Amino acid sequence: MGKKHLAPPGATGRGSAALRASAAEATGFTEYCDTAGAANLLGISASTLTKRRMDGNGPPFVKFSKLVRYHVPTLRAWAAAREHQSTSEYGRAA
Repeated sequence: MGKKHLAPPGATGRGSAALRASAAEATGFTEYCDTAGAANLLGISASTLTKRRMDGNGPPFVKFSKLVRYHVPTLRAWAAAREHQSTSEYGRAA
């Protein structure tokens, strides 16, 4: 029988999100996130974010080969630019 390797809590297999996040934190390369991470940051579903990307009404994104990524500082700026004081402000030019 082979030796068992223990994975960190929350890790579900090779290349799991927990392991990737841990590696990103260790290297300091956390400026980009995937669709799920961006949706979580914005408080919306990944499906909604994908639809907004497809119809051109979502935040700016970049593609690395087939991978869609969001630049976190740009994502925060995009969200901040959509702040309103009342519902009557929707649709008005800033």
